[in-house]
Amino acid sequence: VVVVVVVMERGSQSHSTEKSPLLLPSTNDIEKENIQERTTNHDEINLKNMRKKTHCCCCSFSSRRSCCLITTAVALVVIAVGIVLVLFVILPNISSYHPVKPSHRVLPGQPNITTTLMGTTSCTVEWDPPVIIGSGSITSYVLELRKGSDNSSSFTNIFNDLSLQASLSHLNTSTIYCFRVFANSTIGKGNSSDIVCNTTKQASVPGGINNVRPLNASQTSLEIGWNAPECNGDACQAVIVEARKASNKVLQDSLSSRGAPHHVCNSTNMTITSCTAMGLEVNTSYVVQLRAINSVGIGPLSPPLLLHTDEAQHPSAPSICSAPTIQNTTSDSMTVTWNHKCNGDGGSQIVLFEGEVSNGTAGNSTSLTFHNIMRNFSQEHSMLTNLFASLKYCFKMRAVNRIGNGAWSNLSCAFTQNSTCPSAPSISPIPSFVNGTSIALNWTAPSSSGGLPISHYNVWQDNWWENEPLMSVANVSANNFTTLFPLFPSAAYNFRVRACNRKCCGEFSDTITFHTSNTGNCANDVDAKAYKRTKTTMKPDIQGCLISCILKGGTCAVNCIEKKVGLTQKCSQCWAAEGECTLKNCVGPCLNPTSSKCKQCSEDKCFPDCVTCSGVPRQYFPP
Repeated sequence: VVVVVVVMERGSQSHSTEKSPLLLPSTNDIEKENIQERTTNHDEINLKNMRKKTHCCCCSFSSRRSCCLITTAVALVVIAVGIVLVLFVILPNISSYHPVKPSHRVLPGQPNITTTLMGTTSCTVEWDPPVIIGSGSITSYVLELRKGSDNSSSFTNIFNDLSLQASLSHLNTSTIYCFRVFANSTIGKGNSSDIVCNTTKQASVPGGINNVRPLNASQTSLEIGWNAPECNGDACQAVIVEARKASNKVLQDSLSSRGAPHHVCNSTNMTITSCTAMGLEVNTSYVVQLRAINSVGIGPLSPPLLLHTDEAQHPSAPSICSAPTIQNTTSDSMTVTWNHKCNGDGGSQIVLFEGEVSNGTAGNSTSLTFHNIMRNFSQEHSMLTNLFASLKYCFKMRAVNRIGNGAWSNLSCAFTQNSTCPSAPSISPIPSFVNGTSIALNWTAPSSSGGLPISHYNVWQDNWWENEPLMSVANVSANNFTTLFPLFPSAAYNFRVRACNRKCCGEFSDTITFHTSNTGNCANDVDAKAYKRTKTTMKPDIQGCLISCILKGGTCAVNCIEKKVGLTQKCSQCWAAEGECTLKNCVGPCLNPTSSKCKQCSEDKCFPDCVTCSGVPRQYFPP
């Protein structure tokens, strides 16, 4: 249309400066007429008739044979064809072809530090992921630390991981530390969180010492072991082992008749968690307690432990102990409890108890295979999980001293209950991956499998675009799932999952909501709702705006789309730019809108920029 109009304008301009031969005859014409007048009257009559026909035209081109009526008719036909192309060919195919995924590069937003739990020389920092994930997926979080609140000091990178928390140690007591967190994605590094500062606690006396236990014994010595104490902000200087003679081998009786405690051994190397008390009396009971010391003071005593030295004459391995007790039996778990009562310790201090459980068997099978579940001095119960339904499990235990292993106790056996449905899994509150069109989630296995192996997980998801409620979308064997179809950017999607065994599927997890990322000018809450609200009217509304503004230019189309469709200004600019691009670059190839040339022209010249600009997948464009 533009070409035709320009040609017509140039033609009219080129002839406006000369007299039209159809309106004013030239000199040569006059001479020819004179000759013809002199030759015959018949020619004169023909010339006059020719003049009448010529003067019926209002304009002329270069040739006298053409008439302005024919030119005008041709121009009108061309204009009509152009209008038809615009209305029925070009505009209906403005959004015919789009790449599937947007390529807009949006960096992740700011994480939010939620907790700085400070100890004396350690702390735990926790944070929430950024609200805006960006167009990539999060690859790690970078935690930086600065000592002191002085802005002139620099931050140091101390953590780089996908976890949402970091535990730090070897800090100074009573010192201010400041923290900030960045999110790294496949697109790049986002902005840092707000800086959060907190102060470590003052040093205090050491904490209590745990898991005190005998390691060995002789007639005049006891070797004692323990877990390393918490020194509470100041290096522990020593662990002191105190003992006092007991009246007998009953702890409560010994505590009621307290003897004078005395220092029997100590350790000044905190990497060594044992020491041997020497010079003790033969076959004598002692109440043993430990405490740690630092420069602030002396920590509390550990719980009392009754131990004894060996007998003088030929100690032996312990005697048989009481059989374990089985409690809280379900289809896939049971709890085993035992005590430390044995018929005798063989005259030597018992240093640990050992427990074993058989593989599950059907019926009353006596062919049992055992494996160890416990080697410990103080432990008195164990909960076994992941058992199978309707099977028999048997337990036994024995005591061990420096001489050797005692006899196994009698067996205690029980059947697990009949199979049931699995309990509910638990979906992680943080997606393992998210971008503008995809979400990946994971979950922990259920606490109970129902006594049968988990065969699969049943995943349910809703459809925000179609207003469809939660429905089953996949069965997966692993404890993770990635959405199967492109999602709408900046939209909320709900998920839940349940575990299934060969008998049945169990209860659903709690429903959890995840949001896709903001990936373009149309990928935000306002535009997402506008797309969804106007999915059936969006295309004619945009076409109407482009047509009505075709001669006005400027921001007419943008303002019209913003008003009629309800899109934001930036999103409206994407659509206006797409229509303008197609009109400018693809008129010729798109005379046949279904041709490969038209598609290629759109793909090459217009749609990459449009999809990048909008950030919305192709299937969500108006049909």
